[in-house]
Amino acid sequence: VRVARKGGGVFCLVQGTPESMVFTSLLNLIAVKHAPQLKIPGGPNLYRFGARDALEKIFSAAGLSELRSERLSGTFAFGSPEEYWETMTSGSGRMKNMLGSLEPAVREAIREESLAKAETYLSKGRVELPYEFVMASGIKK
Repeated sequence: VRVARKGGGVFCLVQGTPESMVFTSLLNLIAVKHAPQLKIPGGPNLYRFGARDALEKIFSAAGLSELRSERLSGTFAFGSPEEYWETMTSGSGRMKNMLGSLEPAVREAIREESLAKAETYLSKGRVELPYEFVMASGIKK
């Protein structure tokens, strides 16, 4: 809001609740379970804006008008649990770096549990993981 000009738009896209954003929360929650040091106490987390109406409240408190928000949901499909693992660990720099900082045995425990959990989302031969994003916009007064 600080850098937007008067009448300018402010837009944001964040992940939804962990329960609805299984695509990322599946691996993240398992990683923190096996390596609690990955979660910084008091620091922001992946789901900071996941609660209902959180963005609307923040945008309103920032003095924005004409607030709009929408939750987008669906599923991301993968050919196998292994394909999901590869996507999350090679396509996400943050996750790749976090896992790379761990001892091999811990990393393997996270991998095994993640593959087993992803397999519970098998449907018609594919792993279908729910996602939820929240889009919000407002105008600087």
